[in-house]
Formats: sequence, structure tokens, C-alpha cells
Amino acid sequence: IMGVIDGFEDEELKALCKSIYEDNKERIMYYPAAMSNHHAEYAGLLWHVKRMLMAGIKMCEVYTNLNRDLLLAGIVIHDIEKLNEIESDENGISPGYSFEGQMLGHLVQGVTMIHNLCVSMGIGNEKMVLLEHMILSHHYQPEYGSPKRPLFPEAEMLHHLDNIDAK
Repeated sequence: IMGVIDGFEDEELKALCKSIYEDNKERIMYYPAAMSNHHAEYAGLLWHVKRMLMAGIKMCEVYTNLNRDLLLAGIVIHDIEKLNEIESDENGISPGYSFEGQMLGHLVQGVTMIHNLCVSMGIGNEKMVLLEHMILSHHYQPEYGSPKRPLFPEAEMLHHLDNIDAK
């Protein structure tokens, strides 16, 4: 994952994603991606992101209109707030959701985190909103928590890659 991030041409996306993964390095190594659904296992979140990146890189070869760095950054960050939504021990076993996870969920938590980081790092409003939208829309359906459906190709592809890997 860090190798992919290091390959980004967009220096702002590279700095943002590196910062997030370096700041959360220890927990990412064991955190599950869910409590009971997809990748509810030791290092499930890491495995989920890795496989999505592998597929995303290939999809960018097929769909050359995609902004590769934007799609891959979206993959890297889309579920990162599961680290604060879900509680987990060091064996990747989750007893439940955190208070914030129950009240807000990882989509809202992710948008808030990305917003604050982008502002603090001086990342422009348009790029920040694109990343926020990717997090907010990746579940696609309102009944799955997304208040908006994907509105641009990279957000649409993120949804499909997430859906494929989750199922």
C-alpha cells in the first residue's frame, strides 16, 4: 500500500495518504474491516485495501479516462475511519462499535477526518470535496448509509471495487 502511495504523481494526495497511514500504522496492521461482514478478520482492513488497490490499478489500465491517483487515494482512504468506528483488540477481534461509530459511522467520520486533514495541509477545496464525496458515496445506496450516489467516474469505480471485494 505504501509503495502504491509513493508512486502517486499528485504530491498532495501522496502526502495526505502517507500521513494517514503513517499515523495509523500500528492499528492498520491488525484491524478488521468489519465486525461480521466482509473481512471481519485479523488485518482485514489492510487486506481489503490491498486487494482493491490491485484491482483499481488494473481498472485504470482499461478505463484510461480515470484519474489514477484520485481513484487510488479514494481506495486508500475510503474505509480508514473504520479504525475509529469499530473497536478491536490486537487479534483483530471486534466486540462492537465505538460510541462515535454508533452515532456517526465511518462515512461521516471519514469525511470529517479528510476535511480537517486537507485544511491543515493546505489541500485545495475542490480536491478535498472530491475525496469527501468518494468516502460519502462509496456505499452507493441510502439504505447502506450513503446520502449521495457517486457523481464522477472515480467515485463510481470506487463503489464498484469496494462492492466486488466486499462480496
